[in-house]
Amino acid sequence: MIEEINGRWNCTECGYEWSAMLGDNEIPNTCSCIEEQDEEDCYDLTPKEMIATEVGLPMFDLEEAEHTHVHCSDDLTIECLVHSDGEIVDGMNLLVKVNQPSQNITDSYRLMVSVDYQDFTKEEQACEDD
Repeated sequence: MIEEINGRWNCTECGYEWSAMLGDNEIPNTCSCIEEQDEEDCYDLTPKEMIATEVGLPMFDLEEAEHTHVHCSDDLTIECLVHSDGEIVDGMNLLVKVNQPSQNITDSYRLMVSVDYQDFTKEEQACEDD
């Protein structure tokens, strides 16, 4: 739940605080931590099951500047480059490099939600700390 505390908008679930520079109309209705929990409950599949059912992972393509879905397949590789504690765009908090030869996707830089990345790769952390 998002509440205004001392003139700043904060998530009561995860503690995320939005910038004071944002207008009230720029504050989302729900925090990305709630959306991530919903998505985590939604999939509940192993990577093999995600491939078999061709789950579409929501992403934001930086080159095309548009929201897309990348469908899970055997040749899909996702490399996490940067993990942000806050959202970058629409709840997405990872910068990744995507390769999927069957869909002619080569070294495509995209944003995605860390929970989706972890579901597909089964890695504990989205990106390793340097």
